[in-house]
Amino acid sequence: MRFTGIAALPGGNSIFWVHPVDTPAPPPAPSTDRQRLIEEELTRRAVTYVFDEWL
Repeated sequence: MRFTGIAALPGGNSIFWVHPVDTPAPPPAPSTDRQRLIEEELTRRAVTYVFDEWL
């Protein structure tokens, strides 16, 4: 997260403040070509699902 905000669990029963973590996350491990291709395909499928089912 980049900004402070409000978050809620599904149903809105619990509402709480959220904020960015002060320490940066460690850099990800270098991906192999095969892992990069799998990650790209999963990203494409997730985006397609969002546009087909949610919007």
